[in-house]
Amino acid sequence: MIALFSNFDINKKFKLMGSLLLLPLLFMAVYFNQERLYGDSAYYLFKLVNERTFNIEHKRPIGIIVEIIPLFLVYMHASMRSIILAFSINEWLYLVLSFAVLAYVLKDPKSGFAMLLTYVIGARWNYFNFVSELILSTPLFYIFYTIYNKNSKSIRSQVVLIFLSALLIFNHPLNSLFLPFILLMHGIVKKEWPTRNTWILYVIIFTIIIAHHFLIDTYEKDIASSPVNALKSFIHFNFTQFFSTTIPYAIGSVVFYILAIFGFINQKKWLALFVFALFVLGYYFFVIFKFNSLFPDTIEPLERYMFPITLITLLVYFFYCQFDSKSFMVVLWFFIALLHLGLNISYGFTVKKRYELFRMALRNTSQLNEQKLVYRAENYYAKKIGHDWSMLNESLLLSSLDGAQKVKQVYILESMDPKITNGISERDFLYYYWTRDIKVLNTDYFLMKPSKLIYANTDSVQSDYSVWFFKNIKFIVNIDPVCERNKEMLVPITILNQNKIPLTSGKHKENVNISYHWQKGGAFICWDGLRSPIMADVYKKSEQFLLVKTPEQKGNFKLVVDIIYEGKRWAEINSEKSVEIK
Repeated sequence: MIALFSNFDINKKFKLMGSLLLLPLLFMAVYFNQERLYGDSAYYLFKLVNERTFNIEHKRPIGIIVEIIPLFLVYMHASMRSIILAFSINEWLYLVLSFAVLAYVLKDPKSGFAMLLTYVIGARWNYFNFVSELILSTPLFYIFYTIYNKNSKSIRSQVVLIFLSALLIFNHPLNSLFLPFILLMHGIVKKEWPTRNTWILYVIIFTIIIAHHFLIDTYEKDIASSPVNALKSFIHFNFTQFFSTTIPYAIGSVVFYILAIFGFINQKKWLALFVFALFVLGYYFFVIFKFNSLFPDTIEPLERYMFPITLITLLVYFFYCQFDSKSFMVVLWFFIALLHLGLNISYGFTVKKRYELFRMALRNTSQLNEQKLVYRAENYYAKKIGHDWSMLNESLLLSSLDGAQKVKQVYILESMDPKITNGISERDFLYYYWTRDIKVLNTDYFLMKPSKLIYANTDSVQSDYSVWFFKNIKFIVNIDPVCERNKEMLVPITILNQNKIPLTSGKHKENVNISYHWQKGGAFICWDGLRSPIMADVYKKSEQFLLVKTPEQKGNFKLVVDIIYEGKRWAEINSEKSVEIK
């Protein structure tokens, strides 16, 4: 690889590496297109489809960039499958266009590659919530500083810079912090006294920042709220656990932070070193201070606000540090990019597993004639896969793949205010965190009839039912015929119920679970397997995951799946599946 890169000049290397990075990003945009409907991205797309217009949240206009093609398809009455795919690919096209502007229009391939590298390193959880305005601002930062570095004195450049700065500041309140910081770093590193036009630019930028401060809504102001509670949890925060958990996903950021530090040391830019190091560390601890209460349950939302560290670090490194552009360093940059692409794709398969469970939750509604189903969190997960979320918009969009008349809405009970759940009428659907009448739905994609809200998990005592009740219950176990030894896995299963009454799943009157035994040569080598809750009441057919740990020894085994009423009895259903353990 080093020999290959050595045949190109540095600009060609940056163009080649940027182009190569776009290819796996295209693959991910297509392969994970439905899994990218997570939280905000699902909410934004649902509003776009339902209201047939661009969705601008909190007065942040940047989101329009990834909504152009999906909105066009809505007006063309395209299928929901096409709209969801276009939503994901539209973001990729935004990156392609930004790279082309930087590398070919502004003739700065280094900046184009650095922009894509920032995205690859910083986007893991963020990749699956790609409508985040912090993420979408990345290309604009690089375009801004490329123009600023090249020709900030001309009137035309000044006008473009003012427009970009206004766009950045209104895209997210945190950008009002990052934009002045990079301008400060430019002055420190370049040791250039601002010209009259530059002073005018600074004044206009700070005027925009002040104006934006008075225009932000309640949501924006809440970002800096509750300092007392945050301080209490910050004092008891487990930093060791947090560092050990997050560092594997932040390798690239750490490496470039160290490279930037050494770059400033080699140039003897001591003030730049101090300001850069202090700013990054200060912001890092600010994020922990503000959002530490989410950890250790999840690190996912924290990653959204850690992303600017990657942005700032790579901007400073590629714009203001003198670095060796020989083949070895170029290969190091590209290796870091490939490493993070691998981490992102690996995380994508975790998200795909979560959505496999979600699709099971949607299919389980086919047992019922109603369109609204709510799960208890204690029943939903055999093993928690990532951060809880309400699934309101995700369920509407994904169920619409089968046609407007097949639309369902499912969510986890604990994710909503009980007053909302208890107050929902047959003519209501859940619209984010409040209710709306079903008549506001775009019936081309979401056709809901008046229907009751059904609880997927009800409580009863069935442990004393006769053996005949349980003989009418069967498991279809979809475990791989060959498995690794001593490995914990989620196995898809289907529960069939031929009784006239449902198999109930609630855990409040008695603790009912699905478990298993491992059998070898007629003898049980493991009697008490791991427990999994019954995901939903089983009227006829239900799908879910079973948490299984394979035996430590190799050989041929039988996995025997059964229901257990804790402290009372096994149901003796005993559905078997042969498995070879290697």
